[in-house]
Amino acid sequence: MHDLKGVVVLIKPKISLTEFGFLLAIFTAPWGPVIRYAGWLLAIIGLAIDKRKGHSFRGFMDPMVSWSLMLLIISAFGVSFGILQDSLHSWGRGFSLVLEFVFAIWLAAYVLKEPGAIKRWKYVWLAGIILSILHLTTGEFGLFPKRLFSNINTTGIYFLIILPFVLAMYFECESSMEEWLLGGLFYVCLFCIILSFSSAAWVGAFAALMIQLIISPFSLRKLKVMGFLLLIYLPLGVLVLYSCVDIHGTDLVKLFEREVCQLFSFKDLDTLTTHRIHIWKGSLQMLRERPFTGWGWGNFSDIFASFHESLWDAAATHLDVHVYTGHSMYANLAVFGGIPALFLVLWVYLRCGWNSFVKIKRKMHDQYIQCAIFASIAGQLVYGIAGDVFSFRSKGAILFWTLLGIAALKKRETGDI
Repeated sequence: MHDLKGVVVLIKPKISLTEFGFLLAIFTAPWGPVIRYAGWLLAIIGLAIDKRKGHSFRGFMDPMVSWSLMLLIISAFGVSFGILQDSLHSWGRGFSLVLEFVFAIWLAAYVLKEPGAIKRWKYVWLAGIILSILHLTTGEFGLFPKRLFSNINTTGIYFLIILPFVLAMYFECESSMEEWLLGGLFYVCLFCIILSFSSAAWVGAFAALMIQLIISPFSLRKLKVMGFLLLIYLPLGVLVLYSCVDIHGTDLVKLFEREVCQLFSFKDLDTLTTHRIHIWKGSLQMLRERPFTGWGWGNFSDIFASFHESLWDAAATHLDVHVYTGHSMYANLAVFGGIPALFLVLWVYLRCGWNSFVKIKRKMHDQYIQCAIFASIAGQLVYGIAGDVFSFRSKGAILFWTLLGIAALKKRETGDI
């Protein structure tokens, strides 16, 4: 009878409305904001119910992370409301980015502190990853109504976020069937990063994987399985690269060669950065103008253009002044909130990375996930030079922010989480 009860609990776990809303947002993240906001709404209703039941909303997060997030909200609200020039709508859109960043981290920590919650989160996210890959690979054949991602940058950042997580799931799995399935899924994700032809995602993924392989404990058997799968996937990948064209009719080999040449053009910063160096220089000029307040959390394109339009040389920069983003986390944060915003976000990243590193050294139960989180943070810091996870908000930035929430949890002593 006791064993039967355990099976029932495993099949039908007791999930709060807060957790259900959170998991719904995680599962549907790549499909845009509408369902995600529905998940947030359910989570907020669940939080109100939890509050009526007397649940505490304090004490489960690292205080340094909590205070940093609070300061970020206060500074973004005050600075943006006082500075933003055009409309209340633009201010609200900009401030909501900060609000969702903070809320996603806090909610992840609140939900995943409960026993068994991280295990449910793992498999819900894994199911979402598999569905997103099916959508990505079959969307052009009419099985889904449209493509999953609009450009190479969004494809690259998505798989950069999920790659360390999939590798962590592979390292901690116990059955042979799971090894083959998760090992294969890892190589599919790695191949998708290559096919994104986003050199920033390539470099970020390389940094994350190198760190994760160094700090993650794994058996010789795992290495052998990965090696055998590589022998299968490598020729298939080369075959796809040499026999396929993308939807615009461009030779994939030429795209690959272009990105490789770009990565090694160190003497020509304009080519190395795909002309983004001009955006970064322009962002630095704006930071010098308002180092402590920034220009308000709003539309980067409008803010940047209003400052540079009169002097911008489109012929020399090869870019229109109305660039939709700074193409760098550091540039975006500097323009939006100045040095304080840049410092606070980086501090949250580094503090969460340190928390994960401490938990790894203590060999806690969720060690593999903590290794993935540490590697993910390192990968995002590298990717952030030429890309920005905040710009991926509509399609899945919350997936990375969730990892920060797990890292921000206070140390748990024992038990399955």
